[in-house]
Amino acid sequence: MTMSKKLFVTLLAVAAMILVLLLTITGANAYMNGFTQFHDPEAPRVTDRAGILSDSYEKQAAERIAESGSLYDTDIVVLTVNGFSASEFGSDVVQFYKTQRGGYVGFDDYLSDYYDYNGYGLGDTFSGIILGVDMDPDERQYWFVTTGEAEGLFAGHISTMKTNIQPLLSAGRYEDAVDYFIDYATEVARAAASVKKYDFKNENYVSAENVYDDANMLTAADKTAINKAFPALREALGGDLVLVTVGNGFSALDFGEDAAAFYKARGSKYTIDDYAADYFNYHAFGKSLNGGARSGVIFALTKTESGYTAGCYSVGAASLEYLGIYSEQNLFLKDAKNPSECAEKLISYIDLVCMLNAHGASILGERADVKDDRPLLIDNAGLFTEDQAKKLTTKLEKAKKATGTELVVLTVDEYDISEFDLKRTIGFNHGLYGDYYSLSEYGRDYLVYNGYGSPSEKEAIVMVLYKNGSQKSYDFASRGQKSGSILAADNYETLSDEIYNRLDSIFGNGWYNASSTFAYYMRTRIILGHYPLAVGNVIFSLIFAAVVALIITLIRTSNSDNTNKMTPAKEYVDRSAVNIRGTNQVFVRSSVTRVYSPPSSSGGATGGGHHSSGSSGVHHGGGGGRF
Repeated sequence: MTMSKKLFVTLLAVAAMILVLLLTITGANAYMNGFTQFHDPEAPRVTDRAGILSDSYEKQAAERIAESGSLYDTDIVVLTVNGFSASEFGSDVVQFYKTQRGGYVGFDDYLSDYYDYNGYGLGDTFSGIILGVDMDPDERQYWFVTTGEAEGLFAGHISTMKTNIQPLLSAGRYEDAVDYFIDYATEVARAAASVKKYDFKNENYVSAENVYDDANMLTAADKTAINKAFPALREALGGDLVLVTVGNGFSALDFGEDAAAFYKARGSKYTIDDYAADYFNYHAFGKSLNGGARSGVIFALTKTESGYTAGCYSVGAASLEYLGIYSEQNLFLKDAKNPSECAEKLISYIDLVCMLNAHGASILGERADVKDDRPLLIDNAGLFTEDQAKKLTTKLEKAKKATGTELVVLTVDEYDISEFDLKRTIGFNHGLYGDYYSLSEYGRDYLVYNGYGSPSEKEAIVMVLYKNGSQKSYDFASRGQKSGSILAADNYETLSDEIYNRLDSIFGNGWYNASSTFAYYMRTRIILGHYPLAVGNVIFSLIFAAVVALIITLIRTSNSDNTNKMTPAKEYVDRSAVNIRGTNQVFVRSSVTRVYSPPSSSGGATGGGHHSSGSSGVHHGGGGGRF
């Protein structure tokens, strides 16, 4: 073959390769560009493929979404899986990922495709948000994917949702995680929907009055009390504050036909919360007292068949992390007998929220009916036999007598802050406990609320044992200065090395043995100022000391006979490799975990700036991580 023919064949082969490549890319892009978004109102909004939600809860969650999603023009979707594959969307989707991503399909890609190909999304932009949870033991991940208008709406909220949901998933509280997601997503969507109906034109101002008694429910004395209390509360909130009374026949028509049409188009009921939001925004309330963005809170009080209820709307800095979320103001109104009591209780609620945000746990005290005869063993989860309970109680009572400290063992199969007083419930809703109510915090609240360590004894330490199905965990909490120093942060590693490691190894022998060990070790720690050495370590120490003494004697004897000889390296003892207290021991924790530790950011989590397209060509946002 001549040179020209070889060149021609080579060029022809290159051209053929380029053509195949172009056809491949064009075919993939043709698939992406050929997809048309659609809305399927019958698509299930909660799908539990992983089987981590009860059937009754799955139905209840779907009903909650149906009530709120369409009203605020934001679709809310929940999906749990145990592993995933793009093959469920068809061979062309698989081909797309093969040619465009080298076969890689991320969980965010999968959720984007699930959202698009199942017809989720409301409005012109198919707006919505989906929470996906993957229970694959090798992955254990979660992700939020946002679409359309919801992408911008939730961009600043992804990190907050991650911070709150990740610990719940890690603790196996899957229904609580879904509850939080639905509540939070609904609140964000509601706040946005209530604003976009109005054009403020920079006319925002602080309301002329503190109270608008449109329903003539309040007395002159009530109004005087409100006008006296609200200015200081406004200052504490850093924004506007309004109370309006509302008659039974309230409707969106109070704010014009456009407002009524807005809700009618969504086919959902008009709530007192919606009325509060419309009242606040329609009158352009909410100018910040300190300048800057709109800020304020409004309560809309109305009479119902069962009593009184107050809708709430908040915006900006004054919201204090969504003032009124979970309708917590209505916890205060539960027993109110008349509008005057309602006004008084709403003032107390706002005042409490301001104090919690300013002072935190310092205002959370014990209940009024605390007695001195407090049990030291509270076996709510039924982990001990009758004989074991008697023996353990005796050990705890002896420890209390010897140390003056109440050592308490508390077992639970569930725990929730709502079993305590309103202060703690409201405090949790406003971030007083951080982003997750831990077993240790529950133990601390149990001690304080039930008066342990007070008034005669000032010290108390509790070990909380949790068992629910296959889930097991334990942790400690304290009350009092001496007890607190034992569990203090700067002493935590010491505690971890000594008591945690030993309990970890003992839990396999049962709850009773672990509890008995807790009583023994804590009693010894309080009396001696340190934890006791294990008997095995003491024996090993004595043997080690004897061996070292013998070796030294032999070396000296050898050196006295051979003064000019070098001692071989192998005859020296490397003491740094010997750990008498056994702190290099490693224990397998099995299914027992003591304290939840959030994964580091290197675990694959991303914030609200993440963007994903999946295979459909539709733009998505979101973020997620592992748990």
